[in-house]
Amino acid sequence: MIKKIFYKKDGTVQLPWAILVLYFHKKVKPLYTPEQGRDMLIVALIFEVTRVAVTLYKNNLGYEDLLSTGITALILLGLVFLVTKFLGIKLKDIGLRKLSLWNTYEIVYLAIMIPVGFFIFYYFTKDKFSASLEENGWGIMIITFIFYVCWGFYQEWIYRGFIQTELTRRYDAATAIILANIIFTFGPLHFYQLYQGHYTIVAATFLIGLVFGILYHRSYNLWIVGLLHGIGNWFLVGLP
Repeated sequence: MIKKIFYKKDGTVQLPWAILVLYFHKKVKPLYTPEQGRDMLIVALIFEVTRVAVTLYKNNLGYEDLLSTGITALILLGLVFLVTKFLGIKLKDIGLRKLSLWNTYEIVYLAIMIPVGFFIFYYFTKDKFSASLEENGWGIMIITFIFYVCWGFYQEWIYRGFIQTELTRRYDAATAIILANIIFTFGPLHFYQLYQGHYTIVAATFLIGLVFGILYHRSYNLWIVGLLHGIGNWFLVGLP
């Protein structure tokens, strides 16, 4: 009786329980070579050092506006895509598979978590969101959303798609998730929060990154974590 509650006849987990425990019926291993894996780590480092340098340069010139931020995100995302293809790494090996290759668990999870994510982030930022919407209108809000979704995908491409995937190949999953998240939290992306003494934000960043790391490992789907990351970016730091 209990088995029927949790499992289907084919032995897979029932959908409601699968959503709760992040079960995606996935056992996938990347097919790229160790040399490509090494290149992924090197590229991740180069991209993040370059991103920091560009950000500091823009700030010194006074370019902290929405347009320059969005263009930077689009350029970085485009470049990391081109470099991935140049290295011969298949997009599916870093969790970027066609929708036709998704299973039911992934589709249902995304369909549930997108509105849930919007609701949760809106609940905690509703005053700021309402003020921003009144001041800027839906046009600017949608543009900023697109920009920050691009930022979310770029960050997940680097830290989960490249770094965590390669560390998982080299070590066990738990070690890879923790190491990648330490780099994500205390590395080039968020080190300034620690430098400025924003310890609560650092702790929150680590916890959120840990969730994204586990979700990516369980689903092996970079589209899901990238989109959720982008939504969070928009509400927390991207509202104009």
